[in-house]
Amino acid sequence: MEKTKITYRNWEIEVDRKLTKKAYSKLKISSSDGCGCAHCLNYSENIEIIFPAEIENLFNALGIDKRKELEISHVTKLKNDLHLYSGWFHFKGKFEKKNCSTPLSSGNGRTLNLEQITDNFEIGFTKKIYNTIFEHKSELVQIEFDCKIPWIINRKLETNF
Repeated sequence: MEKTKITYRNWEIEVDRKLTKKAYSKLKISSSDGCGCAHCLNYSENIEIIFPAEIENLFNALGIDKRKELEISHVTKLKNDLHLYSGWFHFKGKFEKKNCSTPLSSGNGRTLNLEQITDNFEIGFTKKIYNTIFEHKSELVQIEFDCKIPWIINRKLETNF
């Protein structure tokens, strides 16, 4: 593994940028583009405004393609007419400091404690991995994010979720 050390806010990160970039280059389509529902289409149409510049810089340093999220979910329409989405990316490496994923006391599920970057974007890192494009899960980090974006597509909002 060819690791590079990065400091991002309070996190110390080691990343194999080359391996991460290679994995994303093999991914032909993002989760949102592969779905086709109105929620995912709206996310895809907003892609250029979702990530703050500092997150785009971080993704570049990690080897992540912002257009190839591994999972995206529409959570709800907010009172301010923005829509809350949650999603994740992965990179090969590790991190130190705050893990954003905390198991619930019941043992069923987890809660996320993300760091606010802007009014419309939050991020966190966890070692809890779901649905990855990487062949091996060892030394893999999941980047969790929430974003609030406008509804910009013409298709009606689907209400059966």
